[in-house]
Amino acid sequence: LFPRIRKLNTSMVYRQHRYNLMQEETEGYAKLLTLLNELSVENLEASLKTLRSLIGFFDLDPNRVLDLILDAFELDPSNAAFLQLLPHFRPRSLPHIP
Repeated sequence: LFPRIRKLNTSMVYRQHRYNLMQEETEGYAKLLTLLNELSVENLEASLKTLRSLIGFFDLDPNRVLDLILDAFELDPSNAAFLQLLPHFRPRSLPHIP
């Protein structure tokens, strides 16, 4: 019984369901990075609309998009527009942000 539970737990916790997404949707992620590079508080609404359309059109993984937003925010912490983007994602996808 215990080996079966251990195997099931390992399968649930450590199985990688998605992989190599940056290589599969290169055009979508390239456009996303360009959008994040040009992001400012003044064009936040238009950028948010474009961001949603990029996620839908290129079938981008929202968690990967959130990760790239956090990476871009890390490179430009003075840009307050990134803080205004975060509430548009699921809070449980942000376990490392209180």
